[in-house]
Amino acid sequence: MNDRWLTTKEQRRVLWRLLAYMGRYKKETALAFTLLLLATAGELSGPYLVKVFIDDYLVPGRLSFGPVAALAAAYLGVLVLKTIISYFQLVEFQRLALYVIQALRMDVFAKVHRLGMSYFDRTPGGSIVSRVTNDTEAIKDMFISVLAAFVQNGLFVIGVFVAMFSLDAKLALFCLFILPAIAFIMHTYRRYSSVFYQ
Repeated sequence: MNDRWLTTKEQRRVLWRLLAYMGRYKKETALAFTLLLLATAGELSGPYLVKVFIDDYLVPGRLSFGPVAALAAAYLGVLVLKTIISYFQLVEFQRLALYVIQALRMDVFAKVHRLGMSYFDRTPGGSIVSRVTNDTEAIKDMFISVLAAFVQNGLFVIGVFVAMFSLDAKLALFCLFILPAIAFIMHTYRRYSSVFYQ
């Protein structure tokens, strides 16, 4: 087994190889990411409705029943819809991950069949089984939780800044100064954590 650490370029290449498996299932991928976009839109629209209630009704003191009830109903409707869409989005990502892992395991199993007998003399059987089952299971978790969370949070941050710039450009510009600090923390964490994981 090679104990050297992967470089950033090699890590990126491995990631793209894994993501390329999603290209085999275009329909499932498109549906999963469409549901993810809708769930993110629902997440962003809730605070906007609260803002409308505070600015247009609560602060001016115009608490007439009809419009406030309509806003409350819209807010509840958004919450219910977002919950339902999030559930189906999770199911779709689970399905997509299972398809990808099935294809990956078949490729790994075919690779194992092509290896020479000397490899099996040098490598314990448990290690080979672990590579085919446990390592691919970890990749499944990446597709279900990490990938979905990464895309959703990225879209959420973009949506928040679009909303902030439309409401108050000065405050949004001030908040932009936080992003380099966050990027630095993420880069530092990734650099050290990848060493420990490997």
